[in-house]
Amino acid sequence: MQRTSLNTVLITIGALAFAQAILGQFVVQGVPLFLRDAGLPSEQIGLVYLAGIPFTLPFLWAPLIDRYGSVQFGKFGGWILGSQLAACAMIALLVPLQPAENLILTVALLFLLMVAVGTQKTAGGGFMIEALQASEFAKGASVQAGSAAAAGLVLGAGVIYVLGDVGWAPVVLAILTVSGVMFFALMPVFRRQRDAWSPGGRRRFWTQLSIFTRSDTRRLFALSLLVNAAMIVPYSMKALLLIDAGFSVSQGGLIGILFANAAGIVGAFAIRPLIERFGAMRMKALTGLLIASVMAACGLMSVDTVEPSVAVFMVIFSSAVVFAGFTTSRALLMPRCRGESKATELASFASLEAVCILLIAGLSAALLDTLGMTPLLLTGAAISAIGSYWAWCSIAEFDISSEPLEASP
Repeated sequence: MQRTSLNTVLITIGALAFAQAILGQFVVQGVPLFLRDAGLPSEQIGLVYLAGIPFTLPFLWAPLIDRYGSVQFGKFGGWILGSQLAACAMIALLVPLQPAENLILTVALLFLLMVAVGTQKTAGGGFMIEALQASEFAKGASVQAGSAAAAGLVLGAGVIYVLGDVGWAPVVLAILTVSGVMFFALMPVFRRQRDAWSPGGRRRFWTQLSIFTRSDTRRLFALSLLVNAAMIVPYSMKALLLIDAGFSVSQGGLIGILFANAAGIVGAFAIRPLIERFGAMRMKALTGLLIASVMAACGLMSVDTVEPSVAVFMVIFSSAVVFAGFTTSRALLMPRCRGESKATELASFASLEAVCILLIAGLSAALLDTLGMTPLLLTGAAISAIGSYWAWCSIAEFDISSEPLEASP
């Protein structure tokens, strides 16, 4: 691919992250707000997390994304634009539904929507790795995370806070409008990305998991999950926390999406200079220690009930560290995605990571009413502390190595 200017690449990365995040955050944060407000129990709301499963499966078709492309829109552009158009179609079908009364159909449509979002994220990841130099990966990751948080600002302030109390249909129509605008904005960008390319060779199924045959990426995968364990509960269950604390749908959107994503933008961009100065793995270890300490304290303050101020703090804090953690993890991962299978390797890692997170989030949502918040937070804090220690012990392997691409299997 012909080298595109860094600013153009970063703007494109940001636009893709925005398009994906406004849909993904609507599914996992916006929809539960409406369901909880309609009186559905946490067990039924947990079904919404099943709709996120396709977001974790693109590694199954990622080799097709690496192998086939579009002469008109470049290697990855056809996949990106096609999946955006498919997402718009699914959103349009959601408009006339009442999600609490048609829960199964709603979850089915959200399932298909997340197939499209996952496909676009995979193709977008391949585009990012191919278009950026190795020294630019941290910058690209911070732009990606910051743009995803910015999408949350638009969703929270411009959509749910303004329209949430009006009803479901106006919110979904607004999201459809934003997604359609993003489609037409991205089209001319990828028309300029057209290039000559040849399909790659056929690969066996298990070769798409080759990234896990290397010891450094296996360790990165495990410790990333451990470090962020305590964040999965408050971050994935923002809607339940805020509604149970007495906030309305519009207030929940303002706090859980607007303010939380503003904190996410700060976290994503604040961590980048620290990564460049101190190293990504060192920052992951220190972030994990902070996560464990803060969430343990929140758990001890939530023995009987979660106070509104504590709920708001957990939601905002978790968003800041989740986006900072994403930037850190991608800065460590992208140099380790190799050869012609960049999109496949990145998708395989991200997919399996998302599977684990969704399973934990769904289980936590189902157990919240039974166990309460304190046992969930204290358990997560203990796991994050273990992950932080392991990350600190891994600094020499990840931050000092001058040739991450040559990490031995």
